[in-house]
Parts: sequence; structure tokens; C-alpha cells
Amino acid sequence: SRRRHTRYISVTGVQTCALPICYDPANLIVTGAPRFDPDWVGLLDRVLAERGLTRGRRPGVTTVVFFATKLVYDFDFERVVDWLDLVAGLPGVRLIVQPHPRGQGKSRFRRLTRHASCVIDMETPAAILMRDADVVSTLVSSVVCEAIVMGRPLLYPRFLNTLSTRFDEEGACIVAGSMEETAQALAACVETGVPAEAYARFLAHHVTGGHASPIAVTIDDMRALIADA
Repeated sequence: SRRRHTRYISVTGVQTCALPICYDPANLIVTGAPRFDPDWVGLLDRVLAERGLTRGRRPGVTTVVFFATKLVYDFDFERVVDWLDLVAGLPGVRLIVQPHPRGQGKSRFRRLTRHASCVIDMETPAAILMRDADVVSTLVSSVVCEAIVMGRPLLYPRFLNTLSTRFDEEGACIVAGSMEETAQALAACVETGVPAEAYARFLAHHVTGGHASPIAVTIDDMRALIADA
């Protein structure tokens, strides 16, 4: 390929990366642990706000964003939809459901659209949905790591899952143990949230490996692989 002029991006002060000048920063994708880095999350906050891509929270409305899971997980999908139907019907709640690209399609959630305040959104990037959310929810998804870095309350319907999750084990969520407990758990998300120490513990044990920057850890791992090659 032809050589192009490049500009340089400093990543948390530990590495400098060259990128073709034609790249639009909005099209850059960070995968794996680096996308959970607080510096990256903060940079994304600023870029999205500057470009007017986030709509912000709505006064008097509790926006709940639910990220659905892959088909590989064993759970009762119809019961999950029953629970989402309950959430969408709670007073003052605006529910946004994002189906997983490798999960049930949009049509499987059609029943929820009977609620005027419920949206099935396949298009909006998760990063934007989380920034407009008051509460984030899922059964199991790595996207919750970003939500936790951003300090969003995490609502976890434990009774719907057949798996043990790390964020639940660390107390980094508000648990709804049944349909009947859902309204109370959601209220706790909004009124008290998740203790900061629980979020810090989860991130240290399962995301950053005790390091301040997962980007730095990833770069160290890449250097080790190159050295062994």
C-alpha cells in the first residue's frame, strides 16, 4: 500500500501509535480490555458530547437500557421478554432494548412495542445508549464493564439467568430476585445506586487486573508476544 502522512495519538502516556491521516476519529474502534480504560471512556465522553451524538438524560423519566445476550447462553427467552414487558410498564420508565447481533432478532422483541415508551434499537452504538441511560441492565455481557467504568447503576435480573456472573459475585449490581422485586430494585438503582467500592473491586479483579490502565497491560502483552515470535 502507498505510504501516507500520519498523525500520532498518545495512549495513556505509555505508547504512541501512528494512524493514517485520512482516518476519522469517529470510526476508530477499540476492542478488548482497552475499551474499558477510564481514559478511553473519558475521551469518548468528550467526543460524543462535542459532536452532539448523545441526547442526555430526560427529566422525570428513568431510561433503562437492556443489552440482550448471545444465543449460546441457556436461558428462557420468553421469560426474559415477560420481565422486560414488566419493566416497560412501570411508571416513568423508558425502556430501550438492544438485541445482540448474534442473538434473537428484533422481531422476537416485538411484543414490547405495545408500550409507547419502549424502543427496540439495533442501530445506535452501545456507547451512546449507555451515556443516555439512567440504568443499564443485562443477563451477561461485557458491555457492563463500560457501564461500570462510567458509574451507571447496573440492574441484574438474577432469577432469569442460569449462570453465575462476576459482577453479581462482586456485588457490583442491584439484584432483582423475582418479578415482584423488580420495581423496588429499579428504584434502588436510581435512588442509591451501586456502592463505589463494589465497582472498584469488580474492575480490579476482573477488568484491569489490578493495574490502573488495561491499555498498558494490553500493550505489555503485545510486546511479550512480539518478543517470543
